[in-house]
Amino acid sequence: MSEDLDFPSPQTLLQEGRTVRVFTVDAPPSERFAAMAAEGLIVERFAGNRRIDGKDIAARLTALGYRRAYCVAGPQVLHTLVSAGCLNTLFLTTVHRLLGGEGFATIMEGALLGAPADYCLRSLYYDAHTPDGVGQTFARYDRR
Repeated sequence: MSEDLDFPSPQTLLQEGRTVRVFTVDAPPSERFAAMAAEGLIVERFAGNRRIDGKDIAARLTALGYRRAYCVAGPQVLHTLVSAGCLNTLFLTTVHRLLGGEGFATIMEGALLGAPADYCLRSLYYDAHTPDGVGQTFARYDRR
């Protein structure tokens, strides 16, 4: 999901023969659109849309026969999916290291949500064997 298609193509997934779909707005940069299509990505435009809506993407994936979608993305994409009510499960990895300072991004960025998005912890796994020995947790949260 990208409005400007400004990200590198996932070469590993393409080399493994995986289907990679990218959803974009009605008028993405034409040169990037053509380059991604030439690399083997399926780039789909949402006609008439200047912004991507999570409900449109969920409906399109459902129409294609998908029951689940795995999405690795940043804070704006997470906001798009949560605000549309389309995120049913959140898998969150937390490395036990604090970062901060100016220009620091949070887990979700965008306009204030109309209502809180409530999720319940379903599972939690602790991994003590990280390269730097700081540990990490893998959590699964399901929407209430």
